[in-house]
Amino acid sequence: MLRRVVGVLAVIMLTGAAVTVPAVAAVASVDRPWMSPGQSPQRRADALLARMTLDEKIGMVHGDEWPPKGTHAGHVPSVPRLGIPELWLADGPNGVGNGSTGVTAFPTGIVDAAAWDPALAGRYGAALGAEQAGKGHNVALAPTLNILRTPLWGRASETYTEDPYLNGQTAAAEVRGIQSQYVIATPKHFVANNQETGRVGAPVVGGPAVNEVIPQRALQEIYYPGFRAAVRQGGAGSVMCAYQRVNDAYACQNPQTLEALKRDQGFDGFVMSDWFFATRDTVAANAGMDMEMPLGTHFGAPLETAVRNGTVPMARLDDMVRRILIAMFRIGLFDHPVTGNEQAMVSTPAHRRLARDIAAQGSVLLKNAGGVLPLDTNTVRRLAVIGADAGDAVQYGEADPARPSPPS
Repeated sequence: MLRRVVGVLAVIMLTGAAVTVPAVAAVASVDRPWMSPGQSPQRRADALLARMTLDEKIGMVHGDEWPPKGTHAGHVPSVPRLGIPELWLADGPNGVGNGSTGVTAFPTGIVDAAAWDPALAGRYGAALGAEQAGKGHNVALAPTLNILRTPLWGRASETYTEDPYLNGQTAAAEVRGIQSQYVIATPKHFVANNQETGRVGAPVVGGPAVNEVIPQRALQEIYYPGFRAAVRQGGAGSVMCAYQRVNDAYACQNPQTLEALKRDQGFDGFVMSDWFFATRDTVAANAGMDMEMPLGTHFGAPLETAVRNGTVPMARLDDMVRRILIAMFRIGLFDHPVTGNEQAMVSTPAHRRLARDIAAQGSVLLKNAGGVLPLDTNTVRRLAVIGADAGDAVQYGEADPARPSPPS
């Protein structure tokens, strides 16, 4: 009967009769009800999850590529049988990274926060999301919003500020902007990833990581608020957990902090690991982590074995996959698949003007000694610009037509 209906619709279309639903959509509505955008993300995820095999579920919860074969950071394969699109994950907080060319060199996160303007952060998020999508990426590993406690931290230039409230409002606006382009935002690194010593492991990479001992009040008042705002106000689809330990348990398998994120903060998306050495054990799944990157060292074959023998309940695996699917449906990855490619030129004049606006609004004068600013053109005849930004490597703007903007 279905075949006959499809055939009739196709004939009607060919003869020019008025038809509002194409023949292919009729097949999708019957065979793939989760492809209908009129349903809630939760209902679509449930319908799709019910059709998935164990192997397909396992394939959804870990990456499958290292080193990356292109200018991205990670990849999760598609499931063509069910119409599940692949995930292309890419850095970074300050613009499209991973060696990409033809992208805009935006100012750092510190500058975003120094502007004290969430609307501006939202415009930046939308531009970043557009450039990620233009490069064929549908998961942006941004923003970084850990509290800025020390300038010696390796990610200090990516993050915003030492103020929990400003962190949260800036992050929420950026997340909304990124996801307006049908790209999943990934606030990171949850939680208390604020310094570099022993962060990945000491005395060698992959060894025992530093243990951050933090009272509950400090977690609630200082370290959680940025993520809470990114989740509750921004609607983040993913959150990346960190390398180090927090109160004795590794951040990516810490039931206390991950429960606070999912239960107390209402996070309905998925928790993604930081890259190598963040996932220490397959039982991280039971603590609340949902996706291992960049490979399935613990969430590939070992997780399948753990599910089969009951160490990790099937219900927990289903929850992991469901969270990934909910984020994909809610943010639009099924209904608005990326069509860009990693060779595309995605920087635009509007994006470069935005980068300049952010740089200007985020420039803060701490002390105007002697009334130096504003500059007096009657007395200032020559101005020296010293440092890396004075060299030929800088991106020239539209104000100098003799020096056209090259791909950054």
